[in-house]
Formats: sequence, structure tokens, C-alpha cells
Amino acid sequence: MSCVCPPGFRRSSTSGDACERKRKLTSNTKFLQLDYVNFTGGSNQTNLKVRNLTTCRANCLARPNCLGFMFKYDGQGYCVLQLDRLLYGYWSPGTEVAMFLRVDSSETAETNFTGMSRVLDTTCPVRVTLPFPPRESNTTTRNIAIICTLFAAELIAGILFFWAFLKKYIKYRDMAQTLGLEFLPAGGPKRFTYAELKAATDDFSDAIGKGGFGDVYRGELPDKRVVAVKCLKNVTGGDAEFWAEVTIIARMHHLNLVRLWGFCAEKGQRILVYEYVPNGSLDRYLFPAGRVASSGTEAEMGPVAIDGRKPMLDWGIRYRV
Repeated sequence: MSCVCPPGFRRSSTSGDACERKRKLTSNTKFLQLDYVNFTGGSNQTNLKVRNLTTCRANCLARPNCLGFMFKYDGQGYCVLQLDRLLYGYWSPGTEVAMFLRVDSSETAETNFTGMSRVLDTTCPVRVTLPFPPRESNTTTRNIAIICTLFAAELIAGILFFWAFLKKYIKYRDMAQTLGLEFLPAGGPKRFTYAELKAATDDFSDAIGKGGFGDVYRGELPDKRVVAVKCLKNVTGGDAEFWAEVTIIARMHHLNLVRLWGFCAEKGQRILVYEYVPNGSLDRYLFPAGRVASSGTEAEMGPVAIDGRKPMLDWGIRYRV
């Protein structure tokens, strides 16, 4: 066993077994950590229960006669203040205490009692290597690509759908504004496509009438209704004239007037779909064939003749009707 003076101390000149400070304590002090060092004697040792090392150090600094403190790193809050004197100090790896010796701030001596908290100074250096992070999985890249592709496809499909809807809406809106569709009554005439009417009339093969405004064809709708399809002539750009007939007849319901069931306004075609009259027009009975008007005044011959045919209903019959 050998006795040495702690750092910051030297052999006393008056007593060979004692140690004295190299530098006296001033108002500015610091602590040197002496691992596995314990002092068991002194005029007063104060045992404290503290939360951490900082609290124990603060208690020592608050007392001018505190020469150091002992602390355990066991989480139990062990703290002992060494007051007035330092007696019976010893070093042993069996103790779990670290002594924090109070010295003047100008002291240049360093502690040589290490091994408790400076583990790297007392053990062999160990090189620790960490593995490189794994490379990005191909599955992750593929999933990201699939998700992005699906998202892009849905976005494009949504844009195309919206564009088609907007185009159709604008088309019908403009047509409604031009032709007056917004003024049609509920349950008004149906809008047919040109292909539907072409199929219904067997490619416009069964002509049942001709006139200055167009030709009339017999047709049959998918619901077995027989219709008269009137294809108007020379109405390109004449939407107002075309719709005049549609609007007027759609709003009129009379026993002696055919009903308008629909129309077609597509690619320059202007077609009206009427109720089919199997017995022909009323003028066939009002103006029978074979009765040719003779010369004379209107008072003599009655109502004015049409196409050279004298009407059956003279003024007397018409008056009674």
C-alpha cells in the first residue's frame, strides 16, 4: 500500500504524512473527478438525497467549507458533502463512489483516478461498423410506377369525360338557344337522330307525298308506331323557319291536325316526324278529283278552287257548318 496526494495537492512541508493544497481556494472553483475514491472522515459529512449530479454539485458550491462531494451513478440520489477536512481517503475498485474534489479554477493539475465514467479511456478501442442501408426494392419502384400510371389514367379519363360532356352540353345549349328548345312544353316532341329515321323509313324508300317544302316518307318506329317523316328542303341556315313549324305544331292539339312526334336537326338535315294519317289529307275529300272548276266569279262558283279543283262545300254548306 502506498500513499499519494490527490491532484491539486502536494506533500506538506511540516508533516510528511499530510498533503496541502498547491493553490488556495478562491471564489472561483471547479471540481476534479476522482473515480473509485472515497473519504470516510471529516468534521462533518452531510448525506443528501438528490435527484441528479447537478443538484449535488450545487449544494457543495453553496457552502464555502465544502471541500468536495461524493456521488454514486446508481440512480438512487446518493450524495455526501465533505466539509472542513479531507480524512482517510482511499482508492478501491470495489467502491461505487466518485469523489469530486474542489480546487481553485486556476489549478492546472488533472485527475489520474479514472475508469468509472470515462470508459473509453480504460478499455480497448472497438471499431463499430454499421451495415449500408438496403437498396431500394424493385417492388417498391414497381408499385410507385403502377400507382402513378393508374392515377394518370384516371385523370386523363376524367378530363376526356368532362370534355365530352361539356362539348355535348354546349352543343345542346346552343341549339336550344337557336331553335327555342327551352320554350318547349314538358313531354314535347322527341329528338331523333338521322340514323334512327333512316332505319325507320328503310333509307327513305317509301315516299307518300311531295311538296314545295320537302318530301314525305312512310316509316315505322321501333315501338311499332307508323309515322310520316317530312324531309324539309332548302332550310340550310334557316333554323328560325324550321323551328317555327316545330314550335307551333308542338303546342297545338286538335282533332283535325296531325301531331308532331319528333324532329331531327343533325348535320344540315331538318326533318319532322308527324303522326301518320292512313286516309290521306283532308283536301282529298274537300276537293275531290274530277271536279274541275268552270269559269266565273267567286260568288257564282263558291270558294276559290285549289289546283283547278272545285270544293265540294259551297258557301251554303259552309255557312250551315
